[in-house]
Amino acid sequence: YTQRSYRSGVNMALHARYKWNDFVMGYWYDYSDDNEPQPFTSVGSDGSAANIWADKKRSRILMPDGNPYLAGSFHTMSQTNALYVGDHISLMQDRLVMDIGFKEVMLHRWGTNDVPGPQRNISSNRQEPLPRFGMRWNFRKQDQLFLNVNTNFRTPAVPTYYNSYAGVDANGVPNGSISQAGTNRLKNEYSVSEEFGYRRTGDWLTASLTFFNYNFRNRQIQTGEASNPNITTTINAGKQTSRGVDVELGTRPWHHISPYASFEYLHATIDNNIAAGSDILPTAGKTAVRSPHFQAGAGLRYDDGHFFSMISMHYMSHQYSTFMNDERIPAIMTADLTLGYRFNNVGFLHQPTLRLNLSNISNQRYLSGINSTTLNAHDTTGLHGGRISGSAPGYYIGAPFAALASLTAGF
Repeated sequence: YTQRSYRSGVNMALHARYKWNDFVMGYWYDYSDDNEPQPFTSVGSDGSAANIWADKKRSRILMPDGNPYLAGSFHTMSQTNALYVGDHISLMQDRLVMDIGFKEVMLHRWGTNDVPGPQRNISSNRQEPLPRFGMRWNFRKQDQLFLNVNTNFRTPAVPTYYNSYAGVDANGVPNGSISQAGTNRLKNEYSVSEEFGYRRTGDWLTASLTFFNYNFRNRQIQTGEASNPNITTTINAGKQTSRGVDVELGTRPWHHISPYASFEYLHATIDNNIAAGSDILPTAGKTAVRSPHFQAGAGLRYDDGHFFSMISMHYMSHQYSTFMNDERIPAIMTADLTLGYRFNNVGFLHQPTLRLNLSNISNQRYLSGINSTTLNAHDTTGLHGGRISGSAPGYYIGAPFAALASLTAGF
C-alpha cells in the first residue's frame, strides 16, 4: 500500500478593530489530489520482496491480460471551500476574553476506483455549519476559569468509499475476494463539545481541572459486516455521549525533583440500537468501544543540569471491543524509565548527552489496543428475534521490555 498526495490552498482574512472588538471575516480554500495503489509483488524463496514499493511493472504480480493484480487503486480529489466570521472580545484589561465565531464548510470529493469491477466512479457533496464560543476569565493573576462550546465534523475517510480486494478463504489463503465494502451513503460525523474548567499556573504548582461533555451523531465506526464478518465496512453507529473529568497536577522543580500526575474518568455510552442486517442489536446504553472508564498517569523527574532521570507509570482500565460489550481487553499498567547524563561542552560539541530509555520495565504481556471492532463477539438474538452471528475483534499486542541507548550532541 502506497500513497502519494498533492495539496495546495489559501487562507485569507480581513480584520476590523473597534474598541474592545476584533472582527474577522475570511475565506479558506483547499485542494488535494490523492493516489493510493495497492499492488502485489513477488517474493523470493527467503520471503523477501522483489521490490518493496512495487513501483516497477516487472516486479508486480500481473493478471493474464497483463494488467496489475490490485487489492485497490483509488484516485481521489477533494475541494474544500469555507467562509468564516468571528469576533474576539477583550475586556477588563484582557482579564476577560471571549471568542465567538461561525464557519460554513463545503466539501466536494470525487474519484475513481481503477480496479476492474462494478465500482468505478464516486462523488460526494457535503456541507456543515460550525458555530463556536470560547471564554476565559483570569480572576487572579495565577488562576483562570474557562468555558468552550465547539462544533466539529468528520467526513468519511477516503478508503471508506471504495471496494478493496484482498480477502482470504476459510484456510487463510488469499483469494482476491472483497475485503472491504465501499459505501457512499455515510453521513458526516458531527459533534458538539462543551468544556468547563479551572487552570492554575502558580510559582510552585501547575494544575488543571476540566469537566467535559461531548455529543456525537452519525458516529463512524469501522467494523465487520453483519452478513460476512470477514468483510470490513464503515457504519453509522448513530449517537454517542461522552462525558467525564480530566485532572492534571505538576510542580516546579524542588531540589531538582518534580512530580506529575494525571487522572481521567470517562463515561461514554452508545445512545441507540444498531442495525445488523435485517435485525437490530440492543446496544442502547452500552459502553462505547475503545472507551476506558479510568486512566491515570504519574511521573517523577530528577534533573540537576547534568544527571537526569524520569520514571513514569500509566494505568488504563478495560476497554470493550464490541458494541454489545461481550468482549473486552483487560486493564493495562506499564512503567518506563529514563536515565541520562549531560556533559559539558566539548570543543564544537554542545552538551553531549548519553541517554538510556527502558520501556515496559516490568515486561508486561498485554493487549495495547483494539485494531478492529465488531458488533458482537458471541451469537446474539436481535430485537426482532433473529440470530446475529458473532465475530472476533482484532487487537494490537503490546511491546515487551526494550532498552535503547543513545548519544547525542548539538553543534
